[in-house]
Amino acid sequence: MSDRFRFGVDVLDYLFFGDVPRNSLVVLEGSGGSGKSILALYIAKGFLSRGEEVVYVELDDDVDTLREGFGSIGVDADKAVSEGKLYILDGFSFRMRGRPGKHPLAYDEVNPTNIEVLQTKILSALDTAKMYRR
Repeated sequence: MSDRFRFGVDVLDYLFFGDVPRNSLVVLEGSGGSGKSILALYIAKGFLSRGEEVVYVELDDDVDTLREGFGSIGVDADKAVSEGKLYILDGFSFRMRGRPGKHPLAYDEVNPTNIEVLQTKILSALDTAKMYRR
């Protein structure tokens, strides 16, 4: 595996001069409605289409909405999860009261207001996906 990667989204690959060192932290920032979520879905699609694992931290929508988003761009989230390629950290559903428990597609659920727990769960997902330090 290369020490660099491409996003698989033409505009990002252009902006980052073709590739980015692995283990980089890239933050998608913008106002509501600016396209961050759809861009993140396309980035995930690029990695999944290359057979790479993806840890997706969802903070703004429930897992079913995320599943629909993936479906709208041609990604079968159920299949990617069952194949061990997609690990969804659900940072949204903790707000919902009276629900039966963790969504079946979610690797784990986390309250994103507790940064230390969020970090620990991200590292756990990276370890489970065998992505840590590669």
